[in-house]
Amino acid sequence: QQQQQQLQLQQHGKLGTGSFSEKASLIAKDISRVTASLSKLAILARQKQLFNEQPQDMIKLTYVIKQDIFKIERNIKELQSTMNGSQQSNEPQLRTYSKNVVQLLNTKTKNISEEFKTVLEVRQRNEMLQKTRQEQILSIAKNGGSIGNGGNLDYSSNNTNYNSNITGNNN
Repeated sequence: QQQQQQLQLQQHGKLGTGSFSEKASLIAKDISRVTASLSKLAILARQKQLFNEQPQDMIKLTYVIKQDIFKIERNIKELQSTMNGSQQSNEPQLRTYSKNVVQLLNTKTKNISEEFKTVLEVRQRNEMLQKTRQEQILSIAKNGGSIGNGGNLDYSSNNTNYNSNITGNNN
């Protein structure tokens, strides 16, 4: 799909030719595609990872979204410069319409950029929590601690009954 859009951009002279509406439509489609990708990334970011799991899908998707946002921003700037240099800009209604379209595209791009930032923050928090959980589990295993009291971690060195707490036996 991305190759198809790139082919369309090449046919339009990379936003250099073609109508304003066609160019704006291509940008809007890119925004829609990135929004869908961002939803997938949000789902991946909220999932809990297991030990040493490499989130390759998340890393790849993050990179693709970042590049797509930059491309959209560049295309909007090109669209705006095309609009400003257009002969049609002498018509007040058309100029107002074009300004509104560019403003709408900018707003949507800003919104997906902010959502992208939020998703990355969620991902970072989850990675920190995962690291903390891993450290707690390793500490328990290393120090012979136990998990008791409804799943709360018990770090007390006085706990002599840790085997029964782990297995659930009260012998």
